[in-house]
Amino acid sequence: AVPPAAVWFGCVGVIQACDWVVRVDTSSAYIAAALNKPLTDIFCRDSQARTNFSPISERLVILESPSPDVISRVDPDDVVKGLQSLLALL
Repeated sequence: AVPPAAVWFGCVGVIQACDWVVRVDTSSAYIAAALNKPLTDIFCRDSQARTNFSPISERLVILESPSPDVISRVDPDDVVKGLQSLLALL
């Protein structure tokens, strides 16, 4: 976890130290993709953000919450499956 007041370079350093990253679709997900970290990125269902923007990486799994408004409704089993598929890529 990165405190809200952290400098972006601190955020990059934290992501750089990760083996893989699980994030909702925020700027830190794009930083992880740019750093070529295995990434599970979580969107709300039918998100306009996913239509317009998505991280680009060969080591990326995108999950969708079944809710169009509440991202925390993503199925934990889907997160585990996403991590397993990323491990297969390592």
